[in-house]
Amino acid sequence: MAGILLDPIPFQTREAERLEPLAILLEAALQPDGIEIEFVFLPEGRRFRTTRAAQRWSPVRPVKTSPAPRPAGLSLTLNFGKSSLLEGTLTLLRRKHRPWTDAEHVRFNILRSLVAQHLATLAELDTTLSSRVWLVTAIEHSSSAVLVLDSRGSILFANDRADDLLSRQTEEGLSVITEDGRTTPLLSVLIRLAAMVSPPERLPLVISNGRAVEVSMHLSASPDDPAARVCVVTLTEREALSVSDVRLYLEKRGISSREAEVVDGVLRGLRNAEIARELFICEYTVKDHLKRVFAKLGVSSRGGLVQALRAVPAGPPAPSRVS
Repeated sequence: MAGILLDPIPFQTREAERLEPLAILLEAALQPDGIEIEFVFLPEGRRFRTTRAAQRWSPVRPVKTSPAPRPAGLSLTLNFGKSSLLEGTLTLLRRKHRPWTDAEHVRFNILRSLVAQHLATLAELDTTLSSRVWLVTAIEHSSSAVLVLDSRGSILFANDRADDLLSRQTEEGLSVITEDGRTTPLLSVLIRLAAMVSPPERLPLVISNGRAVEVSMHLSASPDDPAARVCVVTLTEREALSVSDVRLYLEKRGISSREAEVVDGVLRGLRNAEIARELFICEYTVKDHLKRVFAKLGVSSRGGLVQALRAVPAGPPAPSRVS
């Protein structure tokens, strides 16, 4: 299935609409009784055929063998192809009572290279556009946030989940917590990673609201134009960390019940004033609790606290969240 998804069969658009201008040209110039296109789709090694009669194209169908040889003088054939995509032939057909004239052979030879080039271009266009539609549809329905960035960091595509995550960065000030406890906007981190020659394939990031995001990165570069490379970024967001997840760790480090309540507020992304209102204490008391927590855990900031707790191995679940 992967091969079919990434390499759709060419000339399968509704009523072969992209072949229609070419067919009209050939019918005007040479008046064939029928047109046949047969090709081997190289990614799969399968043979396909479509025919045109009475101004209508038949659906592209797989075939096992080539057609039987035509009677001499009743067909005009040219070869066309696209490297690694397909190799095919176009044949103009005539009935027995209308053999091709010398003048028509000359006209066909004049058109031969143009028609072959046009068919190769159409095949590549069909495949590229169909792949794009299918892949965008799949990305839109992904459960993860997906971004496509160019080498300059410009966003070329973002699905709905990515849009939501970036909107929250703006509204909630979501940032990535670095190892030294500093914070950097999430998008800035992604842009910097996308610009790297060899970005990490997977990288866990701790977010300032207590959540963590696992980033997967894949580079896609054009062999003819390395500057045209793009980076596909997938972000899978983990659930918010709670005090119950690290209860035993906090107890072993001497964190009191009240201090754990303050830690819980930090993990839920609350500001000091909000924690104070929730616990019915003053903001200065919240700051004092945090200073003691920082000292006990060996960190120096709220970001460092979240990062340290994210690194704690999961313990047995607690019966309820501290509130």
